[in-house]
Amino acid sequence: MRQDLLDSAAELLAGTFADVRQRAPAKAPEGGLITLLRLPSVEESGEEEGDDILKRLVPEKVREIAGRTGSWSSVCVLTRTTSQSEKATAWLLDQHIPVLTRASLLLAEQP
Repeated sequence: MRQDLLDSAAELLAGTFADVRQRAPAKAPEGGLITLLRLPSVEESGEEEGDDILKRLVPEKVREIAGRTGSWSSVCVLTRTTSQSEKATAWLLDQHIPVLTRASLLLAEQP
């Protein structure tokens, strides 16, 4: 039931944006890359196994994209929750990958 609902929502979303094209600013470099990965849910894999998968995949994908573009700043990792963001940040920092988070931006604005 839940999977049917998700599939239906994904189909509706894809149909809604099927003919949409985004225009880049005149000075924007050519190309671009958006990668979406469907990862197993906690129900499918368990929280610990899911974290193990992400701990490997997040730094791997960030390195892959930064390698293509030649810049860490060209990569953006989006998470749904603060907890997920904190985990991703820790995994990236463990791999010596530079990270800029919302929290670090807030700190930078403080006197």
